[in-house]
Amino acid sequence: MNKSLSKKEQSAVARIGKSGFRGVRYSGHKAKPWYVDFMHKGKTYYGGIYETQKEAAMAYDNLVTKVAGDKAITNKQLGLLDNPEELIEKIARLKLEIIY
Repeated sequence: MNKSLSKKEQSAVARIGKSGFRGVRYSGHKAKPWYVDFMHKGKTYYGGIYETQKEAAMAYDNLVTKVAGDKAITNKQLGLLDNPEELIEKIARLKLEIIY
């Protein structure tokens, strides 16, 4: 198991979807196919639509930090914004470490 991530962070990584980022979803729109949404304390927050997954991930980080403060788990905190080329491998590796 990855000792550098807290249990809360490990849970967050395990829930990352196809976008490769926390809080980023695919809408299917041609111009801006990525959107931000998440739930906090039973309320859904919407953070707009974006051309790229990375733009949406950065917008998510800004919004979730405003909403949840110090308790927010961001894509940057999880290391998902560091290097896009390594993103898929990093998520897969983290998920495997959580499972085992």
